Amino acid sequence: MSTNRWWGVGGLHLVGAVLCVLGVLMNGPVRAKAPLPDEADASECKSPQLVSLERLADMGSLDAQYQAAVFILSNHCSSAQLEDAVRRLRAAADQGHAEAAYALAQIYSAVGVSDLPDQGYDRYLMVAAERGHAVAQHELGLAALRGEFAETPNSSTTANGLYWLGAAAAEGHGLSALILGFVHEQGLYGVAQDVCMARDWYAAGEVLGMKDAIDHLGRIDRARVCN
Repeated sequence: MSTNRWWGVGGLHLVGAVLCVLGVLMNGPVRAKAPLPDEADASECKSPQLVSLERLADMGSLDAQYQAAVFILSNHCSSAQLEDAVRRLRAAADQGHAEAAYALAQIYSAVGVSDLPDQGYDRYLMVAAERGHAVAQHELGLAALRGEFAETPNSSTTANGLYWLGAAAAEGHGLSALILGFVHEQGLYGVAQDVCMARDWYAAGEVLGMKDAIDHLGRIDRARVCN
């Protein structure tokens, strides 16, 4: 499964950087077709801030592992540092760091290669979702409803989708609540139509700042089908 969405870190938009990251993910060398920034010109990549983060990361801080990787990727650092950034993300994600796991999932998605090892996008999206990352939970829920995600804890893909969208809503993801309301109101994906359940989700969406939920709530309340 691939969302074909960019993670949003500036360094990954460089062709050379993406190819370098792809090489690390494939566990083999990939020669960049576009030049990467020269280390001598990338002063930010030698900054005391990065040195401090790397020191903390090497002492075992998962947050520092993630922050050092983002710093490197954001500042268009050298090929060797890009490789180090991905390794740091992996180290943090494999120990359950939600933000690092989600970042890795988006890297796998961004490079757009379907035969990467370990089903990287699915694997790391699941790690992030299980660790409470609301956006990962939302993406996982939508994918499960569409039948695109197999590695989920429940037997039914529909149940999986409802579960993860509900988890995302519980973490404050308003769009997940709005979608759950619409799914229950319309009886989509084999879900039994339940207007009152839909109303509850729309009400949650309104609390979470989704203005569209107000119209849905008004329509249901005017029908007077729920107490």
